[in-house]
Amino acid sequence: MSDDVDLEELKQRTQVGNRNQESAKQTEKKSFREDILEALSAIENGDRQKTVSFWDGDTAALVSALENNPDVQQDVGTRLQEELGRDVDEAAIDRSEVLRLAMRAGLQRAAPDIVEIWLDAKADSVRRL
Repeated sequence: MSDDVDLEELKQRTQVGNRNQESAKQTEKKSFREDILEALSAIENGDRQKTVSFWDGDTAALVSALENNPDVQQDVGTRLQEELGRDVDEAAIDRSEVLRLAMRAGLQRAAPDIVEIWLDAKADSVRRL
């Protein structure tokens, strides 16, 4: 009998903890979404750059090789467009497009919940214009 009571008490604590954790996650996601909206607004107003950069020699070598082999770059870009469910637009494929698509594909695969928040914030930002 006491095992049942202890088990029930543990179950209730866990359920309360889960609700608290879920509430904290929702607050965190809301804050993250608001940060995205603020950044989008700053970019739109010219207060923040649209460029992104990172330091990675291996990736720089890959990007350089892609640029030196346009047919391979075109193939990679086309595959990335398809991976993201986009219409293939070969004319749009260049260095920047391949990098944008690769980042988005990676985020979509690794953190789809973050991509969902980001896309929702982007849509909200457009509606505000």
